[in-house]
Amino acid sequence: MRSDSAPRPNPAARFLDLLRGRLALALLVVLLALSALEAATHLAGRPFDADLASLLPDALAPELSPGLEAKLRDRLAKNESNSIAALVTVKQAGASGAQLDADARRAALAFEAKLLENPAVRRGTFEGASGLPALPRAAGNLLTDADRRALEALTALPTEAAAERLAARAAACLSPASPRLLGFTNDPFCTFDHWLLERLAALPWTKTTAQGRDWVAVKRPDPGERTLLLLFSADEKAVAAGEAGLARSLAAAKAAAAEAAPGADALAAGVPLFTDAIASRAEREVAIIGIVSTVGVLVVAWLLFGRFATVAAMSVTVAAGFLMALALTFALFGTLSLVTFIFGATLIGVSVDYSSHWMALKRPGESPWERRRRLLTPLLLAAGSSAAAYAALLLTPLPGLRQMAVLAAAGLLGALFTVLALLPFCERLAPKRTTRLMAKLETALPRIPHLDSAALRRPAVLGALALFATLLIFGLTRLEFASGIRDLQGAPASLIAEQRQVAETIRMPSPAQAFVIEGATIDEALEKEVHLRARLAADPALRHVTPAGLSEWLPPALRQNADRALVRKALDLAEPTLEALLGARPAGPGGRALTEADVAATPLKRLLSQYVLTDGSSASNGEKSGAALLLTLAGVAPGDLGRLASAAADLELPGVHFVDITRGMGDGLSLYRDRVLVLLALGLAALWAVLVLRFRGAAWRAVAPTVIGILTAAAVLGAFGIPFTLFAALAMVLLTGLGVDYGIFLTGNPNDGRTGAATLFSGVTTMLSFGLLAFSSTPALSVFGLTVLTGQAAIWAATPLLRPKRSPFAGPAAEPPAEN
Repeated sequence: MRSDSAPRPNPAARFLDLLRGRLALALLVVLLALSALEAATHLAGRPFDADLASLLPDALAPELSPGLEAKLRDRLAKNESNSIAALVTVKQAGASGAQLDADARRAALAFEAKLLENPAVRRGTFEGASGLPALPRAAGNLLTDADRRALEALTALPTEAAAERLAARAAACLSPASPRLLGFTNDPFCTFDHWLLERLAALPWTKTTAQGRDWVAVKRPDPGERTLLLLFSADEKAVAAGEAGLARSLAAAKAAAAEAAPGADALAAGVPLFTDAIASRAEREVAIIGIVSTVGVLVVAWLLFGRFATVAAMSVTVAAGFLMALALTFALFGTLSLVTFIFGATLIGVSVDYSSHWMALKRPGESPWERRRRLLTPLLLAAGSSAAAYAALLLTPLPGLRQMAVLAAAGLLGALFTVLALLPFCERLAPKRTTRLMAKLETALPRIPHLDSAALRRPAVLGALALFATLLIFGLTRLEFASGIRDLQGAPASLIAEQRQVAETIRMPSPAQAFVIEGATIDEALEKEVHLRARLAADPALRHVTPAGLSEWLPPALRQNADRALVRKALDLAEPTLEALLGARPAGPGGRALTEADVAATPLKRLLSQYVLTDGSSASNGEKSGAALLLTLAGVAPGDLGRLASAAADLELPGVHFVDITRGMGDGLSLYRDRVLVLLALGLAALWAVLVLRFRGAAWRAVAPTVIGILTAAAVLGAFGIPFTLFAALAMVLLTGLGVDYGIFLTGNPNDGRTGAATLFSGVTTMLSFGLLAFSSTPALSVFGLTVLTGQAAIWAATPLLRPKRSPFAGPAAEPPAEN
């Protein structure tokens, strides 16, 4: 039978009371069973994604169509997702070339053998141009600038002199030193040989054979130095899980190389090294945050309630909520960012609030069903506000943040449902006595002064408020806004330095900047690329930037046709003399330009396919799609970005885009930071409007502490010179949900000591959980944790000061202090 003071049951209460709660308990058991099955299925595979790019927007290059941007991002990362490049260098002043070569190979073999002891590492393959590959139909179509100038000069001579000089040039091609890759009859001036040798000479490496295997030697200006390039691939599953141990293996491999040859050193670069370092660190942080947070919460809970059985019951509700949230997130997204999982570990300090209120607000002689009806409305308001604050992250187009939204909101609601469905059946586990800490806290809340009009007339209070306002203004005026793109970087400095050095040595293309060139056909795109390369070459400030694209290997048809006509003209002039010398006339070049299909049938296919994003073939709907080429850039410095963007704009050619993924990330993060702040302001206004329905004129007291906490956190960031980023804004969304919880409970029960104790417990556990994130080595999480820690401390301090002297409504909310 319902108590006289109990509120009229709402639909949720009627459902929970159905069959004295057994239906809700049965539903909870089914949900937990399904959640356990779903979570186990995913955890058995590759559950976590260590790539911090999951926190980034899906669209980073608005100048490109979504499909083309997806191809670009895939191409930029395709060859690096699981590849490791190592440079083994030997320096010995005065040593002979043969000795340097032998020492370099010995050091490289030792490095390779030691690194391959790691089961997650395998030898890679080198897919660059090798040897002297023939290119059918290339005769006359591919000319070096030197050959073009020479033939133009010779064909401009008088006919007799031109014939003699051109014939002599052709005869020189018959020298045994000339490779004649296409044959003398097709390429009598050896223009293809010259062109291909020039192209290979421009590469930063060369291939040699020794000791029964191929070696890739990096070209170095110092004759007393030899550098060999080794390629490896890493097991993506082991790397993503942080189990590959690449850092330890690399250190051992470098030591082995140094021991094998005097003066040997090694550098390594590659995405797996960063992924492994981040994943390993994240795994440690998950363990530390989870263990310390759990232990801290349990210790505080035991001190407050005095029974391990009570603490165990509270732990079950937290674990059940987290299990349901994990299963739902896996079901919706298939995988989970490691950063999201670390963030989820902090839910321990938030979801325990509901069980703490259940245990703390027990009344003598009250049945658990009556207590559930009495607490249902404030608990639903508290959990709903927090879940709504988390759910606001669903409005951002950042995959990792959407995962956080689902994991956090579902975890809180799952924990609350577990409390309401399970704990009424666990009344034996409730506290049997009042602990010392509970007794002290129970009497402390009524003694905390109210910040009312009478208090505001005291000079000491006014002075303290003036000081606080001054510090607040000081911090807020120093606040700087930033995109937060740097906060996503957390790799060790040594790794970043080695990556940069290896990239400069072998001219690795930038994974963040490139030109995308669109055209109706490949040939139209090639024409635009030639103009773009000429524009880049004309800028002295960009000489250190090395572009690489398809036009280096496949000139536009217009250029090829002109070159072929020049070769044909030269051959016609030299024909009489050649017939007299050789007794026959060479056939000369063919009748058409070289195409991409011709290149695709040669060993150059793999080297050049990386430059073609779309080839203009039929799309899936049967319509023709345009062609798009990628011009990669090596050696790009931050100061070059403006000039590179200007180079594309100066051409005034449609379809030529300079894509700066880093800029796109920064712009996207800044945009979403601003959107989150707008959502935050609207959310606070909406929460106040909803709370007016319950607390009427006192609703501001439930919301004002949160506003104070948000402003305090922003001021602390400004005072310490920490930029305000998206991750600080997201922390403030969380502060809104958590802070309003405390305001709801203390505004409704301003003099109930046990409500104050439960609220204090909630604040301490929240600060414990999120405060640990402030010490994360991932800057984004560190800023998030610091913002929550400082803001939550301010909310926790302001809420009791701003509570009303009496409950704003009569009836069940005007509760006397609970007793045992």
